[in-house]
Amino acid sequence: MGRYPAHLTGTELQQDRLDLARPRTAPEVKWVCGPLSALPAASADLVSAQTVLSSVLDPELRQRLASDMWRVLKPGGWCPVFDFRYNNPRNPHVRKVRREELRAYWPGHREQYQTLLLAPPLGRALAAMPVPCSPKRWPAWHRRCGRTSSIWCKRNDEPHAGWGMSCMGRPASRPDTVVRAV
Repeated sequence: MGRYPAHLTGTELQQDRLDLARPRTAPEVKWVCGPLSALPAASADLVSAQTVLSSVLDPELRQRLASDMWRVLKPGGWCPVFDFRYNNPRNPHVRKVRREELRAYWPGHREQYQTLLLAPPLGRALAAMPVPCSPKRWPAWHRRCGRTSSIWCKRNDEPHAGWGMSCMGRPASRPDTVVRAV
């Protein structure tokens, strides 16, 4: 699943953006121009969205997109969402995605949540500083505060024969440990 480009399907609503994406992906990737409703139900082991929900400002449209994501997901599949936890005061075209909001879209299923990225001003400041030690040894405050994005995975808990997947290039030892951020 996802190991081979021919097993991947990408969707894009806007043809001009699809035209930009297509040459940047392997030729075997299947692309669909249109909404997720064009895909058959229970047809994907993994349905992911990277900074997609934050770009959808209408709450009803967000809910429909989340419902379509879950509809396309096979029983036993995963739905990772990588998105902003805070509003960007300089960009009114995005809106934060709260953990509670994600839980409301897909209630009653297993989840894993992890904050990942530093706020851009902190990241830029740290990048400009000399690094006397590895990032693993940076102060605890650096690892805990200022993170603006998160990854959230939801598992469809219905049985799935022959389970096995990897996410973010890391093999899963158990279905409930799909994503481990460093």
